[in-house]
Amino acid sequence: MIYYLIIENMSPVVIGETTLGGTFLADSGWPMLLKIIKNFEDLTFKFEIKDEKNKLYSLDSFMDKVNRGGVIDQT
Repeated sequence: MIYYLIIENMSPVVIGETTLGGTFLADSGWPMLLKIIKNFEDLTFKFEIKDEKNKLYSLDSFMDKVNRGGVIDQT
């Protein structure tokens, strides 16, 4: 499953994808998401996280999903 970071007035950026085993492989949007969490926590309402099936995730539910699978590549 591929996950996208959607920020207002920007094109979607791939955060990463999960493998069949559930491991999360980070992509170019991963550092952006971490920077938002670390530096702009009060701005979390200004972006969305969606998967390739257009399912919307809250920041907490997405991070829980990532933490369950583990991040093995942070490109």
